Amino acid sequence: MKVKDFFFDRAIVKDAISDAERRNLRMIGAFIRRRARTKILRRRKRSSAPGSPPSIHSRDKRASLRNILFGYDPRRHSVIIGPVKLSGVVDNTDTLGKTVPELLEFGGTALIEEVQSRTSGPEDPWYPRDPNKPVLPWQRSRKRPARYRGNPFMSLALEQEIDAGTITDVWRASIG
Repeated sequence: MKVKDFFFDRAIVKDAISDAERRNLRMIGAFIRRRARTKILRRRKRSSAPGSPPSIHSRDKRASLRNILFGYDPRRHSVIIGPVKLSGVVDNTDTLGKTVPELLEFGGTALIEEVQSRTSGPEDPWYPRDPNKPVLPWQRSRKRPARYRGNPFMSLALEQEIDAGTITDVWRASIG
């Protein structure tokens, strides 16, 4: 099943929980999503510092960390919030089984494929390989591990919403 099957306007979710609980979980998901989206900005040209949210460089509305969805989790009876799953292979990078959002949130290692002209010396630069083109006979290729520091943005958004009191306020308002 997909997260879209568990959006709060779907019949399966409406039948599983009460209207008040559905409204509260939907509001909490929306608050955390909004906070996470505001943390990810197109403001830096270099990588962000460890522990600070990542920058986005894509203008694509679908394949972006800012495309955050939320839905009902029937197993935990809660809301799940997170960016859409971007594939584990991006351009010339193999993320070794992790999705791109996981790699950015928690850190890890990915393999980057690079090429170099065989006519150049060993000190000459390596360039990222274009995944749409084959490695040509006059090129050397290699896969180099790249280590990513964790740049949390979803856990940071949750902590900030808890500190702001919005999550407790939502439940307090529904109780009376």
